[in-house]
Amino acid sequence: MFAWLLHAGPGWFIVGELIWCAVIIGVVTLLPGILSLIVAVAVSIGHTYGALTWIITVVPILGLYPVFAVFGLAPLMQTVTYLRPLLISGQRR
Repeated sequence: MFAWLLHAGPGWFIVGELIWCAVIIGVVTLLPGILSLIVAVAVSIGHTYGALTWIITVVPILGLYPVFAVFGLAPLMQTVTYLRPLLISGQRR
């Protein structure tokens, strides 16, 4: 879909990206606690994987090591960021 928007022109791509962001923000905002975390992490993993496929083609000498590092760290950091206020205050959501 986004490849088609890129072929249609940069303006259409930006509109498509804004709609995509609005949908994800709306879904994550409306879902309760852990479900919003699951959706956010799933989107983060998908986008991280998509971005890292470009790293493999642009910098092939590094191989898959940066992919594994970022692919593993992105959802972990997102989860820690989400749960940190709960861990500090000792509350449960």
